[in-house]
Amino acid sequence: MPKTYLCTSAACSLGTVKQPGRFSGGISKEHVNILTGQPVDSLEKGKDFGEGICPNCGQSGKEEA
Repeated sequence: MPKTYLCTSAACSLGTVKQPGRFSGGISKEHVNILTGQPVDSLEKGKDFGEGICPNCGQSGKEEA
């Protein structure tokens, strides 16, 4: 079973009002580039992209128990 994460960012459209969004996996470095404009070669795996990083807003999610 894949790990799921909670995105608690108030600005993220993944969840509903006062409810965190849920996702599995994470955002790719190319998607971060499109979302934020940061150069791909300046991004760090695990910090800026990858498993546990919200694919909607790019913020780090909290692993769901």
